[in-house]
Amino acid sequence: RRVASQMTDSAPLPEACAVMKSFMARLGILVTAGLIFASFIGWRMRRGHETRNNRVFMADVSKQGAQQAMGGVMMAVLGMRLSADDYSPLAWYGALFPFEIVLTTSFTWTFRQLTEAHAAQLAKKHSAWHLLQPLAHVGQYGPAGKGDWRWSWYLAQLLQATLLIGFPARFCALSIIALSLWLLPTGLSPCAGLARFYYYSGLTCDQQATIILYILPVLGDATQFMVIDRLQVRLPRSGPCLGHRAWSPSAPYEA
Repeated sequence: RRVASQMTDSAPLPEACAVMKSFMARLGILVTAGLIFASFIGWRMRRGHETRNNRVFMADVSKQGAQQAMGGVMMAVLGMRLSADDYSPLAWYGALFPFEIVLTTSFTWTFRQLTEAHAAQLAKKHSAWHLLQPLAHVGQYGPAGKGDWRWSWYLAQLLQATLLIGFPARFCALSIIALSLWLLPTGLSPCAGLARFYYYSGLTCDQQATIILYILPVLGDATQFMVIDRLQVRLPRSGPCLGHRAWSPSAPYEA
């Protein structure tokens, strides 16, 4: 469904702005978003709502940073693929961004619940699966519970966060967006409409990159940091290892 090619010769097409040229610099936005998120956690600490120590907090943040960096690469690749039909890779990246954030946040909660529950069941029923215990206690970095730290638990949860939670959450989110672009007419697709807006905005590539890769991600990534942190923080449990209790939005954080 090429739309751009339908422009007349009297109206030259806008420049096809690349995304990868500026994308690596965009990863630096995660640092800014992380600082905003750290300020939010500092505010919670002053109010007495945050009990994680600095090491646990940094472990949680590093898992999110890895997830978001991976998601950015996946969006950039999809944007380049979509630009083969219409618009530019940068315009598509900007169009995908808000929808990916909303869908990914929902799927993050779903895959966190699934991986944690299945790991707990396997570790409880089969002694040979005891190595899965770290995956059954997201946000807890040692078998003794609060205050315990083992690097093996952190590394296991880092792999869990990226490969078992982050990747499938973003794959499902981007698959839904891509399917909607395929099924919906161009005029009815909000994602295609946003890509068209960026492409024909009259902004230069540098101006588009500033908005799409810097300004909006600072706000979006910082917000996603805060929301996903609540979804991936350790849930309260009945015991130091394999007990489980349903999550409640009012449940206190535990390190």
